[in-house]
Amino acid sequence: MEACGYPFWEIKEALLPGYLEKYSEDEYDDVVYCHQDGSIYGLYEYFDDNPNNGTLEKPDVEALIRRLYPMFNLDGFIKSFKPEGLDFNGKFMSFQFSDGWGAQLACAAYDELDENFTFTDWHNH
Repeated sequence: MEACGYPFWEIKEALLPGYLEKYSEDEYDDVVYCHQDGSIYGLYEYFDDNPNNGTLEKPDVEALIRRLYPMFNLDGFIKSFKPEGLDFNGKFMSFQFSDGWGAQLACAAYDELDENFTFTDWHNH
C-alpha cells in the first residue's frame, strides 16, 4: 500500500470510523501517506531471507502499522483472511491466503518458510 499509495479507504471495511471524516476525499492521499521517515520501507531487510525464530531482533511491525495508519482496520483485515493452502515439504512450509474484503489487498498471498521460519518466496498477486 505504501509504495503505490493504494486508496484503501475506498474499501468500506478497511477504514475505521472517526479518522478521515474531517478531510475531503481529495485530501485523503496526503493525510494517509504523510509520513516521510521511510520507516515502512526498511522493514524488508529485517524479514526477507532472515530467520524469524527469535534469534534476530525485529521491529514491531504491528505497532508501526497501527501508529502510521491509525485509520486502517488492521484487526478486521486479519480477521478477513481466507486460508487457501498450507503445504509441508521436507524442511519447508508454504501457505497461501487472500483477504475476505474482495479488494485484493491480499490476493493469493504466498510465502515459503524454512525450519528457521525464514520467509523465502513472498508473492502477493
